[in-house]
Amino acid sequence: MNDTKWDAAVECVGGDGWIEMTENGWGLLIAHQAPVGTLGRAPVTSVPRPGWASNADRESVCDDIDGYLADAGVTAPPRYFRWFVRRPKAVTDNQFWSAMGGAVAADWPEDNHPRHHPPVLERAIAELYSDDR
Repeated sequence: MNDTKWDAAVECVGGDGWIEMTENGWGLLIAHQAPVGTLGRAPVTSVPRPGWASNADRESVCDDIDGYLADAGVTAPPRYFRWFVRRPKAVTDNQFWSAMGGAVAADWPEDNHPRHHPPVLERAIAELYSDDR
């Protein structure tokens, strides 16, 4: 299934101003909420990626990510990419991650199901980027 948000990601290799998303459902849910033009990706050039025991391990992680995103109502991204978000200029990496975690903690739903997280993250990201225009 195609998702124009994933398809609109720019090719990048990370670096200054880019935060690599954690390779789990949470990191990719945050990436999906990023404003247009701030999502980047780089192909994974070796499968399994360094540190992975096998291709089966990698596929298992990808399956878990896909399941989490489906629970959140988000289309899974293409596999075999590293995902990045260009953070606002005035925000450090630590501030970015703290804002994401803090937003969900402040608006913690009773059942903490992933379906509750996209609108909370969308608001937190909008606030972070509001001064970065």
